[in-house]
Amino acid sequence: MNFKLLAVSALIAAGTSTAQAGQFYIDNGVNFAPDTAPPTKVNATSTSLKDEMTVKYQSSTDIFFSNPAAGIQVGDSIITSGGLAVGTLPFNSITSLNPGETLGGTGFADNGFGDDWILSFSFTNLAGTVNGFAGTFPTLNYTSGTIEMLYSLDGTTFNNFMDLEVTSSALTGGANLELRGLVDFTNVDAGFEDLFRLADGTSFYDAWQQVPPLEIVFIVDQNTNPALATVTPFGDDGNGNPEGITITSNHDGSVTFQAVPEPSTVALLGLGLLGFGAKLRKKAA
Repeated sequence: MNFKLLAVSALIAAGTSTAQAGQFYIDNGVNFAPDTAPPTKVNATSTSLKDEMTVKYQSSTDIFFSNPAAGIQVGDSIITSGGLAVGTLPFNSITSLNPGETLGGTGFADNGFGDDWILSFSFTNLAGTVNGFAGTFPTLNYTSGTIEMLYSLDGTTFNNFMDLEVTSSALTGGANLELRGLVDFTNVDAGFEDLFRLADGTSFYDAWQQVPPLEIVFIVDQNTNPALATVTPFGDDGNGNPEGITITSNHDGSVTFQAVPEPSTVALLGLGLLGFGAKLRKKAA
């Protein structure tokens, strides 16, 4: 096949493949700190372009036994709370923006992140089921829930600037998993929606408002150490069996984002590229 036609096919495949991490930046609307040397800020009131955020947090997961006499089983339902809903800020926050700023004002500008403003999160309703075991530790599959992303200037007052709506998860090894879903602004605090922006300057909020929307996909890559988790039974089925267990854990990980066109947009792009490829083939003949 002609090389140009191969390139066209590759572009179509890329348009329909799983989203990969894209760059973003945060525009606070305030110049909290000088730019790096050499300059890396996107504008005077923003950070530099970032690839990911790193996180640390605590969680509490209730597992409800479908058969208390049998104990925990695949298919048992779960509800997980985490972040500031279960712990304090020192243990539940965004810990870095990567690539980040280094001491002496070099690296990639953070515009005062960590000193003048902070990011955290909270959730109470991540729902799903037990889908297996890593040794004796249950592995989990999430299908719904909302992670409220929070912005603060003082570590006391927090504003909900964006929600992460969980739609699925996937195990990545042992008890570690990825949470996946879409950003949403339906119930956030007014005046804080435009903090996060795509590399081209479009705010996540404006992308969400487009018709059709430019969907922003997120992936939370979560690491769990079962050896550090605690397990506590709760309830009684009347026969001396607990009705479930609560697992409390500490986690670290990262968050990435990627803008994904609507399927109709990808389809139109594919048709256009196919037409372009046909013209190339006709010309070559």
